Amino acid sequence: MIKKFLLVVLLVTPIVQGCGRMSMSTVAEQFEHSKYLPTITSADDLDKQFATFDLINKQVVSDEIGTHYFERVGIDGLYTVTIRKDDEVVLKKLFNGAIGLMEPIYTFDIDGYALVDWELTQKRYDFLTKTVNLKLLPIEITKQYHQLGMQFVENEYKNNLSKWNAIAAGQAQGQSGLLEMISASITPAVQEAFSGNAGLNSVLYAFSKIPQQFQFIVQSGGTGNGGAFFSQYGQRLNEEYLTKMGVPQPSTQNRLNAATMRNVYINSSNIRFMSVDFYKTVNSGSAYRQASGCYYSNKTDMKELINFSNEVSDIPYVSGIAYVIKTKTDTHKNESKARFLKALKNDIERRKQAEQACLVGLKALDVSGAIESKRLK
Repeated sequence: MIKKFLLVVLLVTPIVQGCGRMSMSTVAEQFEHSKYLPTITSADDLDKQFATFDLINKQVVSDEIGTHYFERVGIDGLYTVTIRKDDEVVLKKLFNGAIGLMEPIYTFDIDGYALVDWELTQKRYDFLTKTVNLKLLPIEITKQYHQLGMQFVENEYKNNLSKWNAIAAGQAQGQSGLLEMISASITPAVQEAFSGNAGLNSVLYAFSKIPQQFQFIVQSGGTGNGGAFFSQYGQRLNEEYLTKMGVPQPSTQNRLNAATMRNVYINSSNIRFMSVDFYKTVNSGSAYRQASGCYYSNKTDMKELINFSNEVSDIPYVSGIAYVIKTKTDTHKNESKARFLKALKNDIERRKQAEQACLVGLKALDVSGAIESKRLK
């Protein structure tokens, strides 16, 4: 059985969010990194790396991960296009025979719950097929993929629900005992059905039900990828059930903070190309992986993300206590909401910038021979 899978794909470089500075170096070791895509743990690291990008501006370079194109945009912006070495066999034919399946664009509602945006999906599909000239399966297959993934999650949820209801029906020792029994049964179920594995298993299930052949996946959206959406969808079903049973759930504020820090700032604007073979062979060692694709990043946003992360992790015990107390204030709740809505609004511009990164970066890689193209204009 495939072990727990969590695909983390970052803007340009992995930004470590740890439990304090002493542990951040340990966490950093888990992230894939290379000469041009090092792990970032501080604002100083970020400044140094952007200085490196200035030196290789508008150049195609290679390192341990693969081939990259970097272009500085404005004061703080950066375009990055990456073709991984282990994707080269498929993606070298990106514009010369390879067929892709585009995932929908997943974004968020105002409460931080992931949702699919079909209008944005159609616009992205038109951009990739008509402007970039990728060969993708029809948009109807994208919709089918989404429905199949949700179907898998719902079936898993129903299976677990029957187990939990049986426990509830057979438990007569009072509410305390009931919650303990449910919690004990949910722990392994959630780890498997509503964790990283839920996302991966949902994707693989959808792949198995789609008869058309395709060699790569195009990922877009605020949750990072379809797997992340399916995982969160399962968690939401789980939360709704536990709320009815009287089990306390994470606050809306915590959900907004997580969406802002891990998804909106980091994953929302990227266009990633993932080979189908990667999904079929992935294991627990593939967790923190820089994917092939087109990226736009903004140094100011990234520094804000680092500062936001350090607010809860700079000193493990002291800042953790202070943060918990602070989150209970109305002022901080309003700040969380405002931060989230700002990031969500900015995502519109970042998405456009990621598309521009694809246009300039893929052309540069075509000229360098990193990809083969008969259609790229």
